[in-house]
Amino acid sequence: MAGSINAINGTSGAASSQAISRLTDATKKQLEALGVDTSSIKTESQGQVVLKAAKNTQATQGAKEAHKGNSPQDAIKEQAKSLASKLNITVSSKDDTNAILNKISSAISVLKTEAVGDVQKTQKLAQFQSEYNAIAGAVAGMAAQKQAGHDQINNSLNGMANYNKALLGL
Repeated sequence: MAGSINAINGTSGAASSQAISRLTDATKKQLEALGVDTSSIKTESQGQVVLKAAKNTQATQGAKEAHKGNSPQDAIKEQAKSLASKLNITVSSKDDTNAILNKISSAISVLKTEAVGDVQKTQKLAQFQSEYNAIAGAVAGMAAQKQAGHDQINNSLNGMANYNKALLGL
């Protein structure tokens, strides 16, 4: 009786090891859909590991692409481009936000001289100036935040240097 149990266990063990060792069609299709070459993948466990890695890579790339272009700097640049188009200023794709703001500032200066005595132009100019000030303020705020981050890093490094000097008795 013990021999027949072992025979059954041996048979089921062999069947399960065959199922584990062979790459299933479903896993193979999923891998191929993700662009993975399945010729070197022989076992289901290898296939599952590669499948998980491919899905993680795809998710990471998707997240990077989703965040790409959505930074606050890009939003401010789009606002500057919008104002520039209202002022009939041509902006090239190579222009950064500061270059666009310089063009807007120049255009507003020209409009100031043209708007003298014209109430309608003065009101429009005030609207453009207000929008320009908001964008320029946002740019300045971001620059200040960046500088504060640099200052914090420098202060931390200076603190570590002083600690190391004190520790070494220098």
